[in-house]
Amino acid sequence: MSSPSQRGNAQPITNPLSFSVVIPTHKGRASIQTAVKSILEQSWPHFELAVVADGDSEATRTHLSGISDRRLLIFDQAPQGVGPARNRGIAETASPWLTFLDDDDVARPEFLETWVSMISVDTVALTAAISQGSPETGATIRQCHLLPADPTLGASRILAGGFAVRRDVIQAIGGYDPNLTFAENQDLGLRLCEYICASSAGKVIHTDEVLTDIRVEHSTTRIARYGGSRGDAVTILMRRYPERLARDPKGAAALYRILSWSERSNMNYRAARIASIRACRLAPGTRENWRSLVLALFPWLAEGRTTRHREAVL
Repeated sequence: MSSPSQRGNAQPITNPLSFSVVIPTHKGRASIQTAVKSILEQSWPHFELAVVADGDSEATRTHLSGISDRRLLIFDQAPQGVGPARNRGIAETASPWLTFLDDDDVARPEFLETWVSMISVDTVALTAAISQGSPETGATIRQCHLLPADPTLGASRILAGGFAVRRDVIQAIGGYDPNLTFAENQDLGLRLCEYICASSAGKVIHTDEVLTDIRVEHSTTRIARYGGSRGDAVTILMRRYPERLARDPKGAAALYRILSWSERSNMNYRAARIASIRACRLAPGTRENWRSLVLALFPWLAEGRTTRHREAVL
C-alpha cells in the first residue's frame, strides 16, 4: 500500500465547504490510528487531514502505515509543543474551514457534515457539544462555546473537537500561541472573540449536538508529554487579559488557585500562599479556594493524601 501523501500529492481544494482537520501527535502515540480513522470515515467527504508528528515521527508513520488515503497528510517536526504543531497544520493546509482534534479523541461520523449544515454566508466560527471523560470517571457532556459579547474569561470555552473556524479569521489572529502548553484553546477562543467583536467579522453558530468523544488527560500527564508549566500559562493569561479578569473575580480566583498549585509543586510555598490568599479574597464563597490555602499553609497534608492514594493503587 502506498504511504500517506505529503502536501504536494494532495488533492486540490475546490469545495468552498471543505475542511482542514489538524491532529497534532507526540511521542508516537498508538491512539493516533483511531483518531485518524474517525476522520477518514466521515459522512462528509470534502476534507484534508493533517497529522503533525511533533517528535517521534517514525513511530507515528508506523502506526499509520496501513492507511492509504490521499486526504491524509503527515508532517514531521522536532518537538515544539501542541500549539506550534497545530500552527504547522494550519500552514500546510488550504481548505476554507479549519477544525482540530487531539490524537486520543474520536470524531463521530457526522462531525464534519454537521459543521457544514450550520454554515451560512456570514458564519465565521462554529461550536458544539463534546462528550468528555475517561474510563475511570465516565463521560459527561460539555458545551463548547464562543461568546464575543461576553467581557469575562468565560467568553471562551472551547476544546479541540468542539469548534471550527474560518481560515481567514484564525490567520488574522495569528493562530495558536506557541508559548502556551495549557489553556491554549481558551486563549485562542478569547482572541477569536475579541477579533470577531472588534471587526464585526460575522456570526458564531452553536449546536447542542455531541460531535466528538474526548478523553480527559490529567495535567501531570500532559506535562510529561509536552513539558511546560500550568503556572507559566496562567501568568501569560493574567498579563494578556487584565480587563476580563477585573470583570470575572471567580475566573481570576481559579487562575490564582492553579498558580498556587503550580508553586506548591515547585515547593515555593510562600508564593503558593500569596496566590491562594488572592483567590480567597476574590471568591470567598468558593470552597476550593480555601482548600488551596490550607494546602499552601500545610503542604504535607497534600503529600500525605498523595502517599495514601499511591498505597491504595499499589
